[in-house]
Amino acid sequence: DDDDLYVMINAWWNPLRFAVQEWGVGGWLRVVDTARESPGDIAEPGEEIALETPEVFVGPRSVVVLRRPRA
Repeated sequence: DDDDLYVMINAWWNPLRFAVQEWGVGGWLRVVDTARESPGDIAEPGEEIALETPEVFVGPRSVVVLRRPRA
């Protein structure tokens, strides 16, 4: 009954586009994006940003973590 996590890691020096799997099953929230400036790189609980499309651009040498709440 835990939330789902989706982790995307870009070790390359250019941004990469990732396609989020299981897009139609619940809503994904962006929790961490290390390409953003602090303090916007880690969202406080309840302030996560909902994804609007199944595509996520991950900045160079950065990590994005998504969370999908379980009902």
